[in-house]
Amino acid sequence: MKNLFPSQDKKDIALVAFALIIACIYFVFIFKLQARSLKEVSGKLASQEGAFKQFKKDLSNLKALEDELAMLKNKSAYVEQELLDSLTINNFRETILKKASSAGVKIKTVNFADNQPGGKIIEIGGFKLSPLPIDIELAARYFQAVKFLSVLCEDLPVKINDVTITRGPDMFRHAVSVNLETYVKQK
Repeated sequence: MKNLFPSQDKKDIALVAFALIIACIYFVFIFKLQARSLKEVSGKLASQEGAFKQFKKDLSNLKALEDELAMLKNKSAYVEQELLDSLTINNFRETILKKASSAGVKIKTVNFADNQPGGKIIEIGGFKLSPLPIDIELAARYFQAVKFLSVLCEDLPVKINDVTITRGPDMFRHAVSVNLETYVKQK
């Protein structure tokens, strides 16, 4: 029988077969190891990506908290500045009158409890404070009175204890009695 493949061709075929066997071994063993390693790395990358997203979320929360802290510090400084001492009660009365005028409310009387704070002294933030009751009688339409009280409570350190609204002689104008309380710094 004749050789179907000359000897040079046998060498080439053997070389190609050897190369195919090496390629199969590479794909079976080495490629699987690399694929497994790649899968582990992608898993770690995914977990790190989740941690990074959480970090960004926490960072934005931190910025929001810092902004809120700054706002509270400003508000605290404002409240500290607005706390009355016994010398500024007349200024406080004038502020009440201005706020009433801007709300369209007619003030009949503003009475501070003998212009002297009384009651139990409390200590807040290093300040000794004493409550000062304030009685206000006014005439206004209902919504004007509500607007006045709203503005008063937003802008001044006061607490509303009691409000009484009585229909006046005019169907739309009411007599309003308000009992407020503010705090006065003790020296």
